[in-house]
Parts: sequence; structure tokens; C-alpha cells
Amino acid sequence: MSGSIVPFTCHDRLPVPAGPARFDEPTLYVNAARLDLSVALAAEDHRTPAGPKAVPVTEPPGGAAAL
Repeated sequence: MSGSIVPFTCHDRLPVPAGPARFDEPTLYVNAARLDLSVALAAEDHRTPAGPKAVPVTEPPGGAAAL
């Protein structure tokens, strides 16, 4: 089964979560629903229209209690 997590939403009430480290990178690489194809997107070109919200996507060493 192929698929991907798209970096945009088509619904104004559906947030776009992003790991905090994503905001440190100049380029975002997105799987294009194929294992052999990705799309490179300038970080600002994603941030402006999508308005991603920084949320932790991994736990720090020591687990969630360390948050």
C-alpha cells in the first residue's frame, strides 16, 4: 500500500503538525506517494500557506516525563 502524509491540509480546521526540527531546515522533502519519488519544497514555501504547528513527534531521552 503506498501513501504519504501530505504537508498541507484541505480543511481549515485540520491542523498541520510538524516536528520542531522541521523549522530548522531550509528544505522539506516530502514523499510523493511513491517510494522512489520525493518532492523538495523550500521551507518558507511550506510555512506560509500551510501554517504548520510545531509539536513533539518523538520523546526525549527519559520518556515523556522529561517534557
